[in-house]
Amino acid sequence: FPVTISTVIDSELSYRAVPLRPDEDQEKAIRTFSDYDRVALPVVDTNGILLGIVTIDDMMDVAEEETTEDFHKMAAVSGKAMRDKLLQVSVPNAIRLRLPWLIITLFGGMLAGGVIQIFEEALSAVIVLAMFIPVIMDMGGDIGIQTSTIVIRGLATGDINRKNAAKCMMREIRIGISMGVICGIVVGIAGQIWQGVPMLGVAVGSAMIATITVATFLGAFLPVLFNRIGVDPAVVSGPLITTIKDITGLLIYFTIASLVMGI
Repeated sequence: FPVTISTVIDSELSYRAVPLRPDEDQEKAIRTFSDYDRVALPVVDTNGILLGIVTIDDMMDVAEEETTEDFHKMAAVSGKAMRDKLLQVSVPNAIRLRLPWLIITLFGGMLAGGVIQIFEEALSAVIVLAMFIPVIMDMGGDIGIQTSTIVIRGLATGDINRKNAAKCMMREIRIGISMGVICGIVVGIAGQIWQGVPMLGVAVGSAMIATITVATFLGAFLPVLFNRIGVDPAVVSGPLITTIKDITGLLIYFTIASLVMGI
């Protein structure tokens, strides 16, 4: 005869069982196990009738699959490659899965090159500006990926939700601004001593602060935005954030350098 959820009681601790639904999202089920420290949970239908039991061993396998899937998406690899072992995917399929994101990155790089061309006169007037382009772009990219990874993981575990998303974003932005100020001061002093041009240090330092701040904002905002509209936030990290950051970073750098150095 059917067993209802009210009859399912832990034999040792006698606490109320926390039920799962058959259509429960896997990540939500994992969080339930974690939040309530259970080794097994009942699965019930809408009427509270027991359909089965899920154990912590099952959830550990699911957690591994979900983590692997998230890492694949962050590397811009999805579809069949997430169901099969990556090293077992045929070369043509691997190319088909990974090439589209690389093409997007390629066009983003071409746009970034267009930004450099716009400021060609500034580069010609102060050629030393080119020496700091890799520093500005790399630092912004590193901070953006760091932030997006933290936010995506928070969304996956439920630590970041609709109620606290704005607060978490502001926290990451404050962290980004603080790190930007520190890195900006360091690179500004280094640039001034290295090249002996005081205003160059001001320009590079200010650009570093602004670039890291913008990169942090992108890394925090885009995953939350995509999650809100129903798109897996893991997809936006990596190539997309890097591409947007490269373009905005160059615009910020050359704009500030032109204003500060009068070129």
